[in-house]
Amino acid sequence: MALVSCIFAGLSISAGARMLLEMMQRKMLVREIMAGLRAGGLKPSKYRNVYSILRQREADQADILNIDGQWALAEWHPERRPRSNLLDVKKSPKRNFAE
Repeated sequence: MALVSCIFAGLSISAGARMLLEMMQRKMLVREIMAGLRAGGLKPSKYRNVYSILRQREADQADILNIDGQWALAEWHPERRPRSNLLDVKKSPKRNFAE
C-alpha cells in the first residue's frame, strides 16, 4: 500500500503509528513502522525513541500491543491482556509510620 506523503503530518509518533497499523491491517516491526511514518510525512526518529513511544502507548492507552517483537492493534487480539497502567491494581493500604 502506497502512503500519501503527508498523511501523518501534524500527528505524534504514537497517533501516527496507530493510524498506520489501522491502514496496513497487519502486525509490524518497529523498523516497518518507522519507514511508514517517514513515508507518510513525519520526521525521522531513532529506533529507541519510536520503540519507547510505542511501549508508553501500550501502557497508557492499551490500544496497541507488542506481540513477539511486532506491534498490533489490541482489537485484533482480544484474548491478550494488555500491559497497561489503566488496569485496576489492588493497592495495599497506606501505613501510618508516624505512630
